[in-house]
Amino acid sequence: MKNKAKILIVLVVLGIVLISVISLYNNTRRDSFLDRVDGKIYYLKREDEILKLYTSDANLKNEKLVYSHYKKGKIDDENYNDNVTDFRYYPESHVIEFEAMYNGQWSIFRMDEGDAEPRYIKNADEFKILEDYRVVSLDVDYVHLETDKLKIFDKEGSIFLEENGEVKCIKKYRGFVKSDIRGLVGYIPQGLSPDSRYLIYGTTGSFTGIGYFLGINKYKRYIMDLDTLKSHEYINVERVQWVDE
Repeated sequence: MKNKAKILIVLVVLGIVLISVISLYNNTRRDSFLDRVDGKIYYLKREDEILKLYTSDANLKNEKLVYSHYKKGKIDDENYNDNVTDFRYYPESHVIEFEAMYNGQWSIFRMDEGDAEPRYIKNADEFKILEDYRVVSLDVDYVHLETDKLKIFDKEGSIFLEENGEVKCIKKYRGFVKSDIRGLVGYIPQGLSPDSRYLIYGTTGSFTGIGYFLGINKYKRYIMDLDTLKSHEYINVERVQWVDE
């Protein structure tokens, strides 16, 4: 009996070591996949309860704050709205435009890359409606789901790729309950990299939506290599613009 117990202990230890080695190997593979991602991204990230404009390499290295409107979005004597709501980076001129509150009105600002402070341009009194029905006052240029060669779309929680007239499922949702609240369950595609090699998508990881309401499942974003269909957790931010510089 003692020998069997010793053998069992040894097998358990070996199993733990094997699982650790496999986990480390998989993490190394995932990290190397992310390291191969090229380009630069600009995005809005919520910090101190407000949206600020950040940039980093597309592989998430070298993150830096581009601009914070903190304590500059005065609405009246007591209230502030310091969010940057929309933006556009122009690679050709290295100019950034964004929308934020100024003297109680949504306004457009402009700054050269590297500047510490922006220049007020005008009130955001003109607007247009995007394909997702969101109203903006800028010529935004965020990641898109369709190019001349392929199209990404979601249906019943799964993600599909359409290319050369053929459609295939690249991320299958296997939940039991569908939700009318978009993003609560299933996978939500966000946009493609400029070279169409990578897809950003999001999910709560909840198969019923109950886990999200209980605080067990948090909404996270991932990046997928469309050649291998392997995914890696990505930065959970808003309004991503991917620049191929």
